[in-house]
Amino acid sequence: MLALVILLFGCQSDPETVQVTVPVTVPVTVEVTRVMGIAINSPVVEPNVPAASPTPPAKPIPGSPDYPIYLLFPPTVPGPVIEARQQPFLDALREVTGFTFESVMPTTFTALLETLCTEADRTITFLPPEVYVLAHERCGAQVGQAYVRLGVTWNAGMMVVRNETPILTLEDIAGQTWGIPGEQSYPGYLFFAAMFQQMGLTPGEITDYASESRAMAAVYNREVTMAAATYVPPILPYNDRPWQYGVDDPELWRPTFAVPVRSGIGYVIVNGDVNQGGYRLREARAALLDTIPGIFVETRILALTPPIPFDAVVYGPALPFNIAHEVAVAMMAFTSQSVCIESICSADFLNLEGLAPVADSFYDSYREMMATLGRGDEILGE
Repeated sequence: MLALVILLFGCQSDPETVQVTVPVTVPVTVEVTRVMGIAINSPVVEPNVPAASPTPPAKPIPGSPDYPIYLLFPPTVPGPVIEARQQPFLDALREVTGFTFESVMPTTFTALLETLCTEADRTITFLPPEVYVLAHERCGAQVGQAYVRLGVTWNAGMMVVRNETPILTLEDIAGQTWGIPGEQSYPGYLFFAAMFQQMGLTPGEITDYASESRAMAAVYNREVTMAAATYVPPILPYNDRPWQYGVDDPELWRPTFAVPVRSGIGYVIVNGDVNQGGYRLREARAALLDTIPGIFVETRILALTPPIPFDAVVYGPALPFNIAHEVAVAMMAFTSQSVCIESICSADFLNLEGLAPVADSFYDSYREMMATLGRGDEILGE
């Protein structure tokens, strides 16, 4: 601006007053409210609202007419037997529970397990213990009841030796000859084989006699040092209480000094019948009393295996608990009735006299035996 004034004075001959306006900056207070994240000139964008999902179809109810509960019968039972004997059982379950049932007869245990696990919310089956262990491992199938036979849900293996032998415990059996009733016998071979392996014991020569009576006769006749067979606990005097595993001696009757005899109705008793204060013996040696009267006198039980549970009623892992409970109650009621012996209780069907509730841990002895001996899917036999 100063340069401009000088230039003007230099160009004018006469002095002249010039008014110059100088801009002045005045502070202005601007009120700012809230900055909105919307561009004034931007187009309005509608929010992206997802389309409503279609309503899923209602889940079928297990036991309804269009979604029946499958009863998977084991392939060990012949189809004609199932067809001939199943109806009273199915009718009783339907009448008590109101559910619809359909019997299924898989031809193999592999097929049975496949159905049990894939139709997990509507399946019930009847399995041998080892197969149940596999079913639980595969898909979480759950046991509900165990079979009752001779008033109990289990038996055990017993190792028998002659009285005069110096063998007093299982630790003394190393190198001793052993008679067995078969390599697939749970009480007579498999459970003892697992025990010996766990204890680091190796018996001597093993002879397979193919039956429990022959194995017991072999130890009596000194053909082998020891032999194994099935132990079923005795019935105690007056049926006062059940024999207790791990508490009572396997031969609790010995202190009576009485000799076991055959009763008039076929039982093997000691010191009179049960209702007279005596004992009723039910283990494998009882079958030999008539042909070898000294079998109890000349031999003794060295040791027992852990309890060996009977077969199991098994439920699909997703079957609703209230449904499983209702069916279980109905099953147990049916097996307590006389009609059951003409149906699933018969010897050629499931061969049971009742059902009793058990937990999964009841079958831990099988798990331990299977793990020790490395038994797995090959037990399915296919």
